[in-house]
Amino acid sequence: MKKSRRENAKKILRRTGIWILIFVFMAGYSAVRRQKDTEEVSGITIGLLVSTPSNDFMRALQDGAEAAAREHGAQLYVETAYNLEIQLSQVRSVLARGVDALVIWPYDGDAVASVIEEANEQNVPVFTFDVKAKGCDVTGQISTDNHMIGETAAHTMAGFLYQKNGAYQGKIALLSGPFRMTSHQDRVEAFMQVMETEYPEIQILVQKRMEGSEKVIDVVSTWAGMYGGQLDGIYCASDYLTASVLTALRQKNQLFPVGDPDHLILLGTDAFPAVVEAIRENLVDGVVAQNAVQIGREAMEAAWEYLEEGQLPEKQRYIPLMVITTENIDSEEVKEFGIWSDEYRKEAKDGE
Repeated sequence: MKKSRRENAKKILRRTGIWILIFVFMAGYSAVRRQKDTEEVSGITIGLLVSTPSNDFMRALQDGAEAAAREHGAQLYVETAYNLEIQLSQVRSVLARGVDALVIWPYDGDAVASVIEEANEQNVPVFTFDVKAKGCDVTGQISTDNHMIGETAAHTMAGFLYQKNGAYQGKIALLSGPFRMTSHQDRVEAFMQVMETEYPEIQILVQKRMEGSEKVIDVVSTWAGMYGGQLDGIYCASDYLTASVLTALRQKNQLFPVGDPDHLILLGTDAFPAVVEAIRENLVDGVVAQNAVQIGREAMEAAWEYLEEGQLPEKQRYIPLMVITTENIDSEEVKEFGIWSDEYRKEAKDGE
């Protein structure tokens, strides 16, 4: 099994530059508003609870959900929060409005269970998206398969190291967000398991969990001092971290193009605009892409479907993922998959 997977990874590298398309079946501040730009009103009310939109991915998640609600004529109450206490309070506030359903991006996958159980007691269906809630029952969960993201990232990083070193060996670092975000926890655990079992000569020198991106520059500087030229690559479990690593390397004059002997392999997750741009500039090797707009949209569609039909064909709904690299970014496969950040930037520019 190990040999066949490695041979397959090598074959993918030679033929496609590592493109992999996987289809799997599918207060800080608070804003409460109603949907106004729809011709018909359905009479259905839905609470949408998300993180404060501090980056393009979070804004795209919210925009996808709001767009789907508008199309169905749902009355939407939107709450955004930058910490757990605020979100818990907001969930209770939205429940008090008598909404028909909740669509939640859990700030903390474990701690949000208490208010989800309160919703269950009131017979209000709950749909989580992107981040899973643990220790409670939800009506539906919509996300990319985050275990698959981690596994795919591990095989992809191994392929990049093979290109650089001529063997599945090297020394890397791993950056992730806090494990209260179950998506990051799943990615990191799957990544490390694949590396341990299938690529034992690839050494993870250091792993760091970051609450935000503010201190990434300091972390990268510390690593440069500690490991010097030993480090072959960095995997980031989200592109808010990848973008900050890019900034840090630029500031230290250590950002070299892919293929340069001094190039540090960079592999991201999500496909943020800055990272996609850097792939086009031949500065980032690749990204395990998921579609933020589609995740938000599918979450709202699942809620609507349940309220209309009384059931869902599946409780867990996965959306596709794809590895995008310098080799395949302009390919037909990537065009068919779609890069959400390209579309998102275009819509933002058109709206100016």
